[in-house]
Amino acid sequence: MTRDLTGTDTSFGAERVHEILTCHESLSKRNFRMEVGVFQALVNKLSEKQLLADSRAISIEEKVAISLYALVKNASNETLQYEFNTVEKQ
Repeated sequence: MTRDLTGTDTSFGAERVHEILTCHESLSKRNFRMEVGVFQALVNKLSEKQLLADSRAISIEEKVAISLYALVKNASNETLQYEFNTVEKQ
């Protein structure tokens, strides 16, 4: 898959999150420091309590994934933009 770093491809971040959550359990543990079931429970709880909501360009799942990745990896904004193609999405 070619990365569109211009920010016009809004699906790439969702695809990256889906890949991390579905390919292998170790990817979720390595990138988010939690099992997929725990990640999904967190997303569901945040949605249920209306603490986060989907926006036009980014889902709750993506928002949580990007936040956790930033915390776990101590990632810079530039790294997050590259990993999740978040340029001009938010």
